[in-house]
Amino acid sequence: MYTIKLDSAGNVMWEKIHEDDGIYSFPKNVTETDDGCFVIAGEGIISWLAYEQGYILKLDNKGNELWYNKYRFTGNGDYLNDLIPATDGGFIAVGHAGEVEYESKEQDALLIMKIDDQGNVVWAKPWGDPRSGWTAYSIVAAEDEGYAVLSRKSIDNKGVTLLTKFDLSGQVQWEKTYRDGTNTESYLYLVRTKEGYAMLGSHRSTNSLNESKTQYAALRVDVNGEMISRELFKGPPIANVGISAVTPDGGFIFPGTILRGDVRKFQLMKLSPPVEGQPAERLLTGISFAVNEKKLKAGNSTPTVLQAVYSDGTKSDLSSAAEYSSGDKSIADIDGLGWISGHKPGRTYVEAAYEGFTAKLNVIVVAEDTDEFDPVDGSLCLDSGEYSVSEGSQMDIKVLLYDYSTQTQTDITKLAVFSSDQPDITEVDEEGNLIGHKAGMTRIYAKYKGSSVYANVQVVRAPVQAKESLRDAEEPES
Repeated sequence: MYTIKLDSAGNVMWEKIHEDDGIYSFPKNVTETDDGCFVIAGEGIISWLAYEQGYILKLDNKGNELWYNKYRFTGNGDYLNDLIPATDGGFIAVGHAGEVEYESKEQDALLIMKIDDQGNVVWAKPWGDPRSGWTAYSIVAAEDEGYAVLSRKSIDNKGVTLLTKFDLSGQVQWEKTYRDGTNTESYLYLVRTKEGYAMLGSHRSTNSLNESKTQYAALRVDVNGEMISRELFKGPPIANVGISAVTPDGGFIFPGTILRGDVRKFQLMKLSPPVEGQPAERLLTGISFAVNEKKLKAGNSTPTVLQAVYSDGTKSDLSSAAEYSSGDKSIADIDGLGWISGHKPGRTYVEAAYEGFTAKLNVIVVAEDTDEFDPVDGSLCLDSGEYSVSEGSQMDIKVLLYDYSTQTQTDITKLAVFSSDQPDITEVDEEGNLIGHKAGMTRIYAKYKGSSVYANVQVVRAPVQAKESLRDAEEPES
């Protein structure tokens, strides 16, 4: 096991390696104590037997070992996932207690145990449900003493989420089960909220075409475990979801890995804390694609970005949440995650539907052997990296292609395709004229074949005299 402590700027303060011969170490949780020490709970696999056992390690504030205890309750499958300070001293840990015998699966229990300050077991309670895989993932101290434990097990061959309230001695006070139809939920982190508790994790749904999508999710309940809301946070398809965390301001952090084709990228999402009082209702007013047209080669695929537009002016990505269809599947079709696949040259459209709203996107499929998307042989640039233009005026800009082999520069302005982040502020016509519409800052793009370049643009307010002269010129003679 490798342990590292960083300061607030990410600099290494100390790092330690703890070795246990014959044990593969998988730490699951670290808790800092009031005196600056660290208690780590996890799973150790005995390599030559492939048996699992739980362990807890306590380090001082410099990372030096104070004590290290291993715990075996059954013949196999014992491990710990979370640990917190107990309300009456010592610590409370939760996890899983496995089989009494290797193949029997008779135990298969949620495990909750209390240890003293030296790691000695005060009591341990395995709550069994044979062949269920019942496992506890997270524990928090309840408001009225006792503990709330988030767990998961299989019921009728379907994984479901449970929230169990234990008293100080590990006895069950109440238990709630949460399901969402045929969808799959995986909540791994439990936090306290003003209303009660929030379970944080992921939600996976599958459509009629057996295409699945995974989203960040939060399940909120009151102090008695009664559900308040199930919230899904739509965005790009998620490949993996990490362990979420509560932030000092009462919000949440979700780490994960998003998937775009074969590309995986780390993503971090911050959710703001609930506002005081009754929040203003945010209504969905429409949906729209981020662009009006998509062009791709036959035999290739490309993602789309579908946005939800709300009454408060905010937008959110719901590319993986809508239902999609194609106008002509022989030219191009679209899957349940919003990816368009081109089949043969031609023009068609795709349509998205979500909560009664629809949006269309024109699609052009070009020949597979076209060079339209190939990067240029050379360097593409604009004649400036920044432009300034007045409202109601325009200026010429140029797109230049520098050929390294001949060391020559060619003006390809009329061959380029222009776009603007905010066309209401400024845009570029086909001749390369930069037109200022209203004051503001934005960015323009020039694309040629498979390469593109951009520049920042500031549109400044026209002088008052110029506006008056322009108005006078527009007024007809009497």
